[in-house]
Amino acid sequence: MKVSKTWLAHAYNQVKNCEIALEIAQKVLNQDSNYLIAKYPLAEAQYGLGNVSKAIENLKTITQEKPEYTKPIRLLTKIYTETDQPDELLETLDRKQPKDAKTWYYAAQYFYKKGKLKKAAELNQKALTLDRKLKQAKELKQLIKKIH
Repeated sequence: MKVSKTWLAHAYNQVKNCEIALEIAQKVLNQDSNYLIAKYPLAEAQYGLGNVSKAIENLKTITQEKPEYTKPIRLLTKIYTETDQPDELLETLDRKQPKDAKTWYYAAQYFYKKGKLKKAAELNQKALTLDRKLKQAKELKQLIKKIH
């Protein structure tokens, strides 16, 4: 039951109904506080509702306990780019070394937009190493080549 409720909370987050998602995720965690997978939709909902620090706290907990779970690292990357926290972003990527090409691409895109082409190229190359067919990363590589 907790698995289906966790997926339901995630679905509510996807349609931007964060209040309901938060409520469902909290109910699951009230029944089993050790069920880390439910902390992901909880963090999504917290972020969607503007509680960035609580979302980051929960995502860090997940990544410490389940380092192979890539979604929390991707969401942390998104949060750090959207809240303009490059040091935290780089520290997370360096420490976690995610096996998710899109996570590296999102970080590369952030640095590209900031005009830090060398860092963007480095991060984008990690994305392409993980998935050489990732269209966005291939396009970003071409953009960087044109400018750099």
